[in-house]
Amino acid sequence: MPLTYKFEKARLPRGLSFPLKKRALDAALVDAGVAEVYAISCLRGDLKPGEMLDGRIVLRADFYGRSRRRLRAGGRASIEIRAVPSAERRAVEETLMSEVLPRMGRWLRRLELEPSDSTRGGDDQHFVALWRAGTLLIELT
Repeated sequence: MPLTYKFEKARLPRGLSFPLKKRALDAALVDAGVAEVYAISCLRGDLKPGEMLDGRIVLRADFYGRSRRRLRAGGRASIEIRAVPSAERRAVEETLMSEVLPRMGRWLRRLELEPSDSTRGGDDQHFVALWRAGTLLIELT
């Protein structure tokens, strides 16, 4: 069954590209068994054409804990894909597809399966992938 969620995509200036296509992200989430996503946003971020990508976030997932019942997104995640220099898009995409998306999908699925009274499922959790020295580093908080 396809995922349904809010979707927004910013317009980009020449020289910047998004490192993932929506259908590739959808497929990775479905493959991981993720049941619900609140929103997916493709954002420009603060990167300007010609600037270096090193040290910048390229993907971020925020799981909103079930303890935040009043928040519509409670128990679901929002995912941000941030623009990268067009010259680096392919390298970032390959790493996202082979390493980051499978790991993020497993992370989200585990959070979905957590009991609502558990600390992990009840509290906000964050998954951040940033580009550093030609590779993607993942931070979980």
